Amino acid sequence: MTLPGHPGSDFILEVEAVPLSGPAFNGYGLVYRAQGPAHYYAFAVGSDGYYAVLRVAGDEETPLVDWQQFPHVHRGRQANRLRVTCTSATCRFYVNDEYATAVEDDTHLAGGVGLWVRGFGDGDVAVQFVNVRVWGER
Repeated sequence: MTLPGHPGSDFILEVEAVPLSGPAFNGYGLVYRAQGPAHYYAFAVGSDGYYAVLRVAGDEETPLVDWQQFPHVHRGRQANRLRVTCTSATCRFYVNDEYATAVEDDTHLAGGVGLWVRGFGDGDVAVQFVNVRVWGER
């Protein structure tokens, strides 16, 4: 799901997300610099304590940072605050106000923002997104 309007190349995008139901292996987070529903970047965490940064182009998903454990990802049904800060081609990623990683990728330098949810296994995933904020250049 993408949100109306989109920031320029330099912005901060933040959300608090609470997984409500679904399989134990799931992912949820932020879409940024989306060129449409099939071309975007995603910053996601899972209820199992992992996070990843992905570039999606149609059916091809390229991990810019592969799924890996991070001690600051709250597990299970606990809330996580996610933040993406992008300046030009460099984006920095935070989980619960803790720096996770940075990625430099100039495939898309501007685009839409939104929310991302995926289940890995049987059953639907429900996530409540609270306080979605984006600010910066427009």
